[in-house]
Amino acid sequence: MMSETARRPDVVLVGAGTLLGKDLRRELAERRFPLRDITMMATGGTPDDQGQIVEYAGEPRLVNELDEDLISRADLLFLAAPGPGARQALAALRRGRGVAVDLVDVDPAPGDPVVHMLSLIHI
Repeated sequence: MMSETARRPDVVLVGAGTLLGKDLRRELAERRFPLRDITMMATGGTPDDQGQIVEYAGEPRLVNELDEDLISRADLLFLAAPGPGARQALAALRRGRGVAVDLVDVDPAPGDPVVHMLSLIHI
């Protein structure tokens, strides 16, 4: 039988240093989102959040530069910042097995494994 941890996803958060990234980090921690590990990444388009220390579940985390290899191995990718970094992350995810949750309305390529949060909101 698989352990509880073995079923939990490896998560990458692109845009971890943005306001939306901060809100998402807080929600995931408060709701105890079941994950094996979460990696914080910058947007790739601007250097302002790379190297920043952010908090997740009461622990400090370093916001890393975009790492396409790590993204390609992720199970779940949250996009919390628009721009070239988000598109670069989607391209990396395409090489792997994961799914992206698009919180900022990135324009994905046809067939990208993306859930658009904006399309789930019914006004």
